[in-house]
Amino acid sequence: IGGNTITNGMWRIKAEGISWMNVPGNHDSDADEGDPSRHDSTMHWNQVFGTNFYASDPHWFSNRVAGDTRDLAFRFSDGAAKIMFVGLRWLDNRTNPPNLQFPDTNAVFAAYATNCAWASNLARAYPDYLIVPVMHYFMDTNGTPNTKDIPSESDDPNVAHQGYVDEGPGIVCWDALKSAPNLMMVLSGHVRARPMVRSSLKCDDGHMVDSILFNTQTLPTDGTNVIN
Repeated sequence: IGGNTITNGMWRIKAEGISWMNVPGNHDSDADEGDPSRHDSTMHWNQVFGTNFYASDPHWFSNRVAGDTRDLAFRFSDGAAKIMFVGLRWLDNRTNPPNLQFPDTNAVFAAYATNCAWASNLARAYPDYLIVPVMHYFMDTNGTPNTKDIPSESDDPNVAHQGYVDEGPGIVCWDALKSAPNLMMVLSGHVRARPMVRSSLKCDDGHMVDSILFNTQTLPTDGTNVIN
């Protein structure tokens, strides 16, 4: 789907008073605009989905960094029902262009520690809200929080892989939020090996949360009809 087409569609949805939250993925850094030196820049993302995009939405209430909507939160309430969606951005490894993967799991934890701690703090600050983290990548093909798509593959990013390795906030987010008693569900995409994965994960207090991954790009016409 062309960028202008989907962007115009989102503005039309917003004009009807329907909230729309965007979460950046691995093709949303400025490296994909043809400048690999800018692979962690916010310029293009915030030009399209910046504060102006959300300014009139009554459900948008927080973003981690002023003027940067790559980590943001929406909250909804209807009587006693209260839900908060927390969007977590994708990060590239800024130290090793053009290879934007991190060298190991420890580096992934270090990269995502700040925004996942922000999400955890929101969960603690709003205990009466059910928390739904949303991110581009969360779990592998087995439905387990991970830093790689296919769990049987090597952790070494320098060898050939069928899927992605050492990327995404998934395992860091789970480590930060699994102790939250109000964690309800996790939504994600990205993994190409299977168009949909659903799993149940046990939190530290024993309650179960659903994790749902949905990726349309392996479906006919990249899932265009699903999106339509």
